[in-house]
Amino acid sequence: MFEKRKILHLLASILRDPKKRVFAILSIIFIIIIMSYSNLSLLREENFENLISNDNYSKSIYKTDIPKTRYNSLKDINEHDNSINTKYCGTEDCKFLVAYYPFLQENKLCDNYIDYINLARLLNRVMVLTNVGPTRISTCQKFPFNFYYDVNSLSQRFPDVKFISQLEFQKWTELRYRKPTVSHVFITNGGLNNSIEDIIPYANTLKRIWCLDKFNLKFDKHSKFKQISASRNNWEKTQNNNDFISFLKSNLQFTEDVLLIRHDIRNSLFLVGKNEQMNYAKHITDAAEMIINRLRPYIAVQWILEHANENHLNSCADRLLERVQSTIRKSKIKNIYMATDYPLFEIIPDSNNNSNINDDNNNNNNNMHVSSLSLKSYSPTWKYVTKVHYSAMEKLKSTFPLANWESKEVIDNLEDAFKNQLINAKEIKGEIINTGINRIIDRIICVKAELFVGLPKNNCSTKFDIPYISEIVNERAELMTKMTKNIRNNVARF
Repeated sequence: MFEKRKILHLLASILRDPKKRVFAILSIIFIIIIMSYSNLSLLREENFENLISNDNYSKSIYKTDIPKTRYNSLKDINEHDNSINTKYCGTEDCKFLVAYYPFLQENKLCDNYIDYINLARLLNRVMVLTNVGPTRISTCQKFPFNFYYDVNSLSQRFPDVKFISQLEFQKWTELRYRKPTVSHVFITNGGLNNSIEDIIPYANTLKRIWCLDKFNLKFDKHSKFKQISASRNNWEKTQNNNDFISFLKSNLQFTEDVLLIRHDIRNSLFLVGKNEQMNYAKHITDAAEMIINRLRPYIAVQWILEHANENHLNSCADRLLERVQSTIRKSKIKNIYMATDYPLFEIIPDSNNNSNINDDNNNNNNNMHVSSLSLKSYSPTWKYVTKVHYSAMEKLKSTFPLANWESKEVIDNLEDAFKNQLINAKEIKGEIINTGINRIIDRIICVKAELFVGLPKNNCSTKFDIPYISEIVNERAELMTKMTKNIRNNVARF
């Protein structure tokens, strides 16, 4: 009774005193704001959880329920982050490796990317499978890694490495209450000895150029930025890179949650020689096998025109035509698969139609472009097909029938894979070109052909295309040493 009387007396004094009345109102408002903020934090976490549970394109490696907390104590924060870590990497202490920009193009990319997986294994970190795009792997690309490559075969090849998609990694950074800490390493060629040094941080450049701003990472004054200079002696055959591997292991033991890493070394970091190829995704290999089974036996012919010197195109076409005819006569094989960036089956519009064929002001025939709306190349970077390209390719098309990747069965086979990336079925043909999948299909079919004509000589070749075609020739040579059925030559040049 006494306590009740004291409370009533206190309330009466507050109501009589204007200062106390204002203080009481502000206190009540403050309490309401604190309660609302806690509820919003909980709602945000629940929305993230719903996002993950409704994601059809990326399945988490580990499935656990995350306790809903209001972060009202350090213990709650730790429990929440530990739970998120366990969900995405299987332990309460997550350590990731992100190869955000392997610098080589697709023909050399497999060697380069396997290096990063070996690094993840060496450092006991979870490997983030970076997104893919036309001939590239980088954090700026829009397609998941498994759109190009077979992740299951990688898991079998590296059973002691855990893999996670870029999308899953991004969600991990968003769901963590504490931002993940970061270290960055750039490996480049050096002098006589292996060395490591601190460099000026460039976090803003990483965010702007390599799209790392999409991840909720903690870049601050404590973030390490290092440069490793690799000795040129690392690749002596007697060494097999053992000294460099030991150097990397001892100098990359960072405590930060995320190791961002890039290198520009042309050799494999771990082996003298080359790594094994990464397997392509099943929907790509199935599409290639459909064509192979329909054509076999066949001759694969490769000629890339985008960078070719137009002054020599017609003479190169004559040389290629002669080589293919000679190969047909000797082998008795008549089926021809044409691997090219030239649009083989596009219809050339009537030359009298000025809306489709445009003559430049100097009226030079070599500069007369077929409109990209009516004749689009098989390369996302080749914008104009000239009349010279058309004339050179017509010599081949008019001599014997040519097959390529552009068929209904191939497009139908890839349809489901593209639909899973929310690409409209009507746009599939264009996206096959934009993503570079047609180039991968060409490569597979050229490697497995009975006979291969390619790798042009002299003025018919370009520095841009030789490395890509040489990789096909080397793969065929390896198959021949293994006495692989059907492979009769490594290359017939023209």
